[in-house]
Amino acid sequence: MYEKFGNYINGEFRKSSTDTFITINPATEEVLGEVPNTTGEEVREAIEVGQHALKIWRLLTTWERSEKIQKIALFLKETKEQIAKAITLETGKPLAQSLREVDLSIDQFIWFSEATKRINGEIIPNRLPNTESYVKYEPLGVCAGFSSWNFPFLLIARKMAPALAAGCPMITRSSEVSPLSAMYLHEACHKAGLPAGMVALLNGEPNVISENLMAHPAVRKVSLTGSMEVGQKFIRQSAETIKKVTMELGGNAPVIIYDDVDIDKVIQTIANT
Repeated sequence: MYEKFGNYINGEFRKSSTDTFITINPATEEVLGEVPNTTGEEVREAIEVGQHALKIWRLLTTWERSEKIQKIALFLKETKEQIAKAITLETGKPLAQSLREVDLSIDQFIWFSEATKRINGEIIPNRLPNTESYVKYEPLGVCAGFSSWNFPFLLIARKMAPALAAGCPMITRSSEVSPLSAMYLHEACHKAGLPAGMVALLNGEPNVISENLMAHPAVRKVSLTGSMEVGQKFIRQSAETIKKVTMELGGNAPVIIYDDVDIDKVIQTIANT
């Protein structure tokens, strides 16, 4: 299943001839394929080429960036069924839910492609006479996104789409349980004509990838969907290089049900979300 894919670094998919790991279909325990383990050197390369891509991407107008992001959505629509199948094979979720996840992910790129055009500055009255202050928003820098296994496509889309809209390169570490859908996403980015290095996909050993990303000062923003323990670790590490962080931790989803509801409808709604 992974024949044409691998890590995605500097605008190309790469195999590993030395170190790989396997993914398994949880329904049958069948081996789906081998995926390369990322080395520390590859992490640092992804950061370096991301810095170069930032210089190119930030020079595009917001409308030009919007067009590229819209193309990602279009290419994802073309491979929607293959992506959904990959999600189901790797995570075990029903195909209908996988298809829904892909649709929601496509929506992220459509929405942020339009939001890109509306990154507006401000002119603020100044305390000094006959002067004004101008606020202009600039790309923050290289971003890193860490995804969980249970929504392997949507969680990456939710991190990548706004980063690209804001002008920032995105380095993604997919779950080792379910990396294939992320490979399809990066293939769509490649087809859309993003500059080499603008997005990168790193697979494999979590500590090797995270420690190199967190230690590098060029990585300015980190987004994690994961456990409380890992979130606390990342927040501590981010202090060393003053990174901005966004954390979705814990995975609890409580539901409050009142006495006067249609319980059958509530059950169906909860099951579908």
